[in-house]
Amino acid sequence: MPFLFALFFFCAGSFAFGDYAWITPYQKLQLRTGFDVSTTADNYSSTGTLEAVRLGSQNASLSDFVFWAEPEYGIAKDWTLGLRAGFLSGSLSSLAGQSLASGTGLTDLRTSLKREVSNSPLITLESTLKFPLGNSRVLTTDALVVGEGNFDLGLKAHFGLRSGPFFLSASPGFLARTGGYASAMTFDLVAQAFLQRVYFKVFGVSQFALSAEALAPSTVTAQTLSGTGGSYARLAASPVLVAAGASLGFLFSKDWRIEAGLTRSVWGLRAPSFLSFTVNLLGVFDFKEADLKPKLRSVPFENMPQDF
Repeated sequence: MPFLFALFFFCAGSFAFGDYAWITPYQKLQLRTGFDVSTTADNYSSTGTLEAVRLGSQNASLSDFVFWAEPEYGIAKDWTLGLRAGFLSGSLSSLAGQSLASGTGLTDLRTSLKREVSNSPLITLESTLKFPLGNSRVLTTDALVVGEGNFDLGLKAHFGLRSGPFFLSASPGFLARTGGYASAMTFDLVAQAFLQRVYFKVFGVSQFALSAEALAPSTVTAQTLSGTGGSYARLAASPVLVAAGASLGFLFSKDWRIEAGLTRSVWGLRAPSFLSFTVNLLGVFDFKEADLKPKLRSVPFENMPQDF
């Protein structure tokens, strides 16, 4: 379900965290880790209608559990380097509860490089590169793939506006894909508000394939490639998908917070209709060396005479 992974994790935050139009400060490490549970029993067809996920002659439901970690480090002033790695456990069941297929393994690895070009207004440029670590081919009919088997290169611009406790971010982007997958345009929109240590966020994310493609023997009208379980949640070569969600977070301190949220697909073509729940913990670690140089300060003389 690698395409959906990019949709599920959007974090609002304070200045200590690198989110959207700002980045992790120099010599600080921001670590996000958590888990996601997602389910889908329907596909958006090539015409936008909902069709049941089918494995052979049976309607089926796909469930995934993903544990993931996402570190991001400030490598220089206004520059950060990040990566995203995860482990997936997925299962496909009939509507009667019978297990039809399953798959476990590492997800594809994603790296990112960010450059903040302006602080007022907030503008950050981001490039991403995905490496195929997860298996994208299976040998048995009861196995599910957990990766896409290709390289992706993404470019994105983050624009942010902040007014007191309110923040708005818009992020258009382009995704170049190899291995028979269609390149795509992306667009994310986020609005958040703080109330003391609690924050609330609503967001929308989208991907628009620039052409209709399929990985054989699948076609643009049917997902039949082995290892997909009949769902476009895996090996979707040209998804068009719009999803929306909301999350609630709590700041323990300026460097620690926890967040939980829901994401739901809204509309799509050749894409899964899904519901996802996520919980994640975020922390910031400062690796800047302390300044140990002695500092001079004036000390008043004792018994200083008042008159000369």
